[in-house]
Amino acid sequence: MFVHLRMCFFSMGLALVTASPANAAWPYEQSIALAGLASGTNGWGFGKTVAADVRADGRIRALYVGAPNATVVDGTSHPGAGLVYVLSPIGGWHVAARLSAPTPQDGAHFGAALDAHEGVVAVGAPDYDYPGHHDSGALHVFQDATRDAPGDVEPLLQSYAPGFRVSQQDDVHFASSVAVGGSTLANGAWIASGTPDEYDGDGCVRIDYHAGATHTYGGAACGTGGGKLGASLALYSDSQTFYVLVAGAPAMVQGAQALAGEAYVYVPIDGTITKLDTLKADSPGFLDAFGGAVALDATHIYVGGPGRVKSGVGRTGSVSVFAPSGLVGWSLDTELFPGSSAAGDLCGTALSARHEADGVVAMGCPGHDGLIDNEGAVRVLQEFDFLGTSVWSQDRLDMSDVPHGADDLGRDVALVGDRVYAGAPAHDDAIGMNNGIVRVFATDRIFRDGFDA
Repeated sequence: MFVHLRMCFFSMGLALVTASPANAAWPYEQSIALAGLASGTNGWGFGKTVAADVRADGRIRALYVGAPNATVVDGTSHPGAGLVYVLSPIGGWHVAARLSAPTPQDGAHFGAALDAHEGVVAVGAPDYDYPGHHDSGALHVFQDATRDAPGDVEPLLQSYAPGFRVSQQDDVHFASSVAVGGSTLANGAWIASGTPDEYDGDGCVRIDYHAGATHTYGGAACGTGGGKLGASLALYSDSQTFYVLVAGAPAMVQGAQALAGEAYVYVPIDGTITKLDTLKADSPGFLDAFGGAVALDATHIYVGGPGRVKSGVGRTGSVSVFAPSGLVGWSLDTELFPGSSAAGDLCGTALSARHEADGVVAMGCPGHDGLIDNEGAVRVLQEFDFLGTSVWSQDRLDMSDVPHGADDLGRDVALVGDRVYAGAPAHDDAIGMNNGIVRVFATDRIFRDGFDA
């Protein structure tokens, strides 16, 4: 496949490379990599988490990328303390800021969980040690103080102290997942957090409402049976009193099938988080890990099962699509497996959907083998009407013959309009191994046919 290499330059801590494989439906557009790392730096994992803050007009305000294994230096070196990079598109992608914990801690892995919405940024540090405890976990919240300023102004991130939360238990890994919904912190934002190892692995999810300096605790919901509830979260809200929260429990037993998984839908009733429905895969099986990732848009809930078995192929993974059913509740609409695929693709490890883009979901498949084993890929799945019948198209996003390695592409994904931002945290750069990269793919409307090649 012919590749058009257009430019390469360095800008404020990033290396950008732009290229496009010809005739692809979602061709590779560019890579966003860290620049200026010290010689011998290894294992930062840039791209392990990816989140986008999107303006009302659909333009991306900022891209947030976690590097949870990064070393933070504040006079003392803190390996594995973790960083989140704030990337601005103004004038070309560049680092506008780096976020870290106010008091960096070795091995806390700040940035291992990440979400952003309307200038509210939630960051999990699930291996933070509360004094006297081990791997308790912490949640940090930041706000973009210039998001609503006139014109294009660089993001200015400020720590939001009322949002800081910690666990005081051992080995529960609080804030292993986070989700943000609602509006700005000034107008009212919901922030959810997951603690999958709480109560010996039953897991719990919690939700808080923040409006200015006012904080309202929305309660906790805990799982059973060692299901690891809270391993994944997705949240939507457009009011100060209501939200829809989806939480995965990928280790839940189904009958005799261990680690089959399930997911739950929560809403507030009388101000308290309340389970509305339970979502299960069609014919749950051993090691499905259903609920390993979740997402939602205006009319669908998406649940990833990276261990789901495709008939005749093996454990490719999948995404199950749920639609509203009756007055309340959700029912399985369809299950979507990757097209040309193989066992071990791990599709459904990550999911991204947007409320304003109904019927479109990006699915990460970090175990996909292409020219190189475990190079990874992303699938974009889109629903359309064909002669009165709902049909889902599928496109595979990968690096094809653009230079790459066993990068773990699709470990996390962010779908924003006609672009997909895919984390590849195992990418090796010129400095060292597994420092990571973010790949950007953009819809090619000329060659797009809506079907997997």
